[in-house]
Amino acid sequence: HEIDLRCELFQSAAISCESSFVGRCGTEEEEVGVKCAARLLLIENSARSIVAVHELLSRRQPNSDEETKSLLRLCERRNDYTNETNTQNNTPKNKPIDLLFEAGRSVAMARSRYY
Repeated sequence: HEIDLRCELFQSAAISCESSFVGRCGTEEEEVGVKCAARLLLIENSARSIVAVHELLSRRQPNSDEETKSLLRLCERRNDYTNETNTQNNTPKNKPIDLLFEAGRSVAMARSRYY
């Protein structure tokens, strides 16, 4: 099993960003950590990173409409996301874009509970 060092470094940096802002005095700092982590993962642009963005955003409870809007922007469909395939039967291992859509839906639902 080959380890992708670039992917591992981005994953580690994203976890560090998120965790360094968690538990700070205000929720604005936590928002910065989540957005920074998500952006790092999206830069790495692997299926594993998209799964990590999905997990990160799915557990986030936005504190404002502005935060919700900025998190939803991270989930917009983009053409440059990787779509890794299984070499045995040439089928997608997962659907990264669908996971981003689901993360966006989760963020929107979490904010809708406020109202």
